[in-house]
Amino acid sequence: MERVLLLIGQQADQKILKEFLSKSYEVVLPDEKMQNNFDLLIADYQTFNNYRKDALKLKKEANPVFLPILLLVSSHDKNRLHQDILNEVDEFISMPVNSYELKLRITNLLRNRALSLESETQYYTLAESIPAGICVLQNERIAYCNPALSKILSKSSSDLMGASFLDDISPEYSFQIESLLIEKKSRENIQTQLNNMELKINTLDGEKWVELSISNILYRGSSSVLIVMTDVTERKLRDEEIRCLSLYDKLTGIFNRAYMEDELKRLNTKRQLPLSIIMADINGLKLANDAYGHEVGDQLLIRTAKILKESCRQEDVIARWGGDEFIILLPQTSKYIAGKIASRIIDECSNYYIKAVPVKMAIGVATKINIQKSIKQLLIDAEDRMYKNKLMNSNSVREDLISTLLEALKEKSEETEEHAKRISELCFRFQEPLDLTNEDMDKLSLIAIMHDIGKISVSEDILKKPDKLTFDEWEEIRKHPETGYRIACASVSLAHIAQEILSHHERWDGKGYPFGIKGGDIPILARIIAIVDAFDVMTNGRVYKPSITKQKALKEIKNNAGTQFDPDLVQIFLEIMEYDKKIGY
Repeated sequence: MERVLLLIGQQADQKILKEFLSKSYEVVLPDEKMQNNFDLLIADYQTFNNYRKDALKLKKEANPVFLPILLLVSSHDKNRLHQDILNEVDEFISMPVNSYELKLRITNLLRNRALSLESETQYYTLAESIPAGICVLQNERIAYCNPALSKILSKSSSDLMGASFLDDISPEYSFQIESLLIEKKSRENIQTQLNNMELKINTLDGEKWVELSISNILYRGSSSVLIVMTDVTERKLRDEEIRCLSLYDKLTGIFNRAYMEDELKRLNTKRQLPLSIIMADINGLKLANDAYGHEVGDQLLIRTAKILKESCRQEDVIARWGGDEFIILLPQTSKYIAGKIASRIIDECSNYYIKAVPVKMAIGVATKINIQKSIKQLLIDAEDRMYKNKLMNSNSVREDLISTLLEALKEKSEETEEHAKRISELCFRFQEPLDLTNEDMDKLSLIAIMHDIGKISVSEDILKKPDKLTFDEWEEIRKHPETGYRIACASVSLAHIAQEILSHHERWDGKGYPFGIKGGDIPILARIIAIVDAFDVMTNGRVYKPSITKQKALKEIKNNAGTQFDPDLVQIFLEIMEYDKKIGY
């Protein structure tokens, strides 16, 4: 049954109306306990004025929808009606009251309230279920909020209700939002909506990015501000990631070429003269990739970028120009100062190694002191000087790196100088029987030292493992001839033995690796190395295999002639060893 609050001053009128209304409604008088859950308020003009403040408070706080007010007005009171009261009530009816008209007005008001309640319930259900945060502000304080807003702000609804909306806004946006809310309040009768704006808010879960839409609405009879808040943190993070990808090199974290090209245009002004450029190219990156894999090559690039950042000034712009090249743009910097910075970079490089690979760079410096000189020419000058520097030092850099790799290999495996020396001596015994040239012997001597250089990329745990290798570990071992081949190809002094390094684990019967070539297709020097290397390993032992006597080793070599080894070379080797035995060598 609907509840009607009756505010009638004249006792006789009050009694008649109460008796009439009580047939259909629960009637409450003002002297009884007044609660805020009425469905209709009926008042005469004078009593409404007396209770106006309380009546409007009930109307405002009505839950869940507005409280309709029906005003009974005498002919005398009609002349005193003003616009404020007309705005505050929903209907008025002239006195004396016609019972049929009163009944019709009450029915219409309650029907409208029921429809509003149904609509309110639908909107409330929608507001409670949508993922966007919704709140209604009255006097800049939250009068309603949905669960999504609680989730976004990481606060409970009870904590939010009555709180200032500005409490959760980051300081840099507070003034702007406050100004907008004041503007909305001053234009409360105009249906306006603020276009979406993005801003940061502070929550217990940290800073978040949100998108706000602000509108004027009527909420429970009062002009209010509706705020729709959408969490766009993930999108902003994605946008920032895309922005970074467009400006920064993903691997090293410094600027990329596209950014540098824009900076070259921007700083190409008279004010920035003298304008200097340092071009830097990493020495030995390909060799590092071949020896250790691209992961170590990447570490070399990352370390190089750090060295450049640590060696340069804050105002210098550093970028990865492409591949193993870097560029530094130095505004308002003379050639002398740019040269000092370049020297500092080279000095800093000497402090770092990645694995066994030293960090070394070829550097070129160029400076423009005249605005007429183009940026293109400046780049060409710096690049030319860098490549001249690289060309002058390339051979020594590669040979130094090869020596470093050999030293590292000795530390992580049993490829000792003694092993290489013994193999080299045995190889020389083949010169006369095979009529090998001095050039062949020089190659054999070098192959004896370098044939297992590819093992530099194999884990030390695998190389020194005493137990049987797993399938995966064996596959890792089998890659070393190809790694050694790439290392040799990268060095002028080793390129001529690259094919032998690649083939020294091939078998006569074609069951070797990496390519399974057989017979005479295997280079003869690789076939010789295969025999003498196997013999030395058997007679001197390894961590995974104890040594055996020369007689047992020779028997093993003989047993594998025609399968693992070239049978003709095996026969020559056996004859050499037999001769040595006779002379007591």
